[in-house]
Amino acid sequence: MKRKTVELPLNDSSPTRAPQKKYPIRCIECGKVEVRPAIVSHTMKRNHEGRVYELKVDRLPASKCTACGAVSFNNDSHEATAAALRSELGLLFPNEIREHIESLGLTQRDAAEQLGVAPETMSRWVNGTMIQSRAMDNWMRAFFAAAPAADAAGLDRLRRRLAALPSAQQTSLLNEIERIVDLFVAVAAKKA
Repeated sequence: MKRKTVELPLNDSSPTRAPQKKYPIRCIECGKVEVRPAIVSHTMKRNHEGRVYELKVDRLPASKCTACGAVSFNNDSHEATAAALRSELGLLFPNEIREHIESLGLTQRDAAEQLGVAPETMSRWVNGTMIQSRAMDNWMRAFFAAAPAADAAGLDRLRRRLAALPSAQQTSLLNEIERIVDLFVAVAAKKA
């Protein structure tokens, strides 16, 4: 079981943020009206692709009873734990996926089609409501790296980026990139 401490900034512009509750509210444990927003340190176990990871999140938004200490979690807590898991696994974050798609001049739908996933799945990855598998994360990284390499100058940039990666990742990505470049060549030939 892996364990990693992640400190996350609070995100006040979260699109899934629920309307603000009026605090204090009643505690479901002790019944006192002492529950207030809090930032807590919490260790949890998260399952991803059949493996359990132990994560410690130091700045986890929550609600905490000042009388009995009971802690409850909300959407912001879920977003923070998902970010901690992505960080632990080295997966692309939603904003990184969005930036790569935009840098290629693609729509989410176009990127989904070229990656072979449903547009709804791409939307969930970009909006952060679903965490991609490691395999899909590698596939996206290869796609994002190979797409600009459709020209000779892009190939030189790609070679420099690959040289900075560990050799095991290089081999895996090179195989995927070769496949993607073949797809781009085939698409370009159809358009010509």
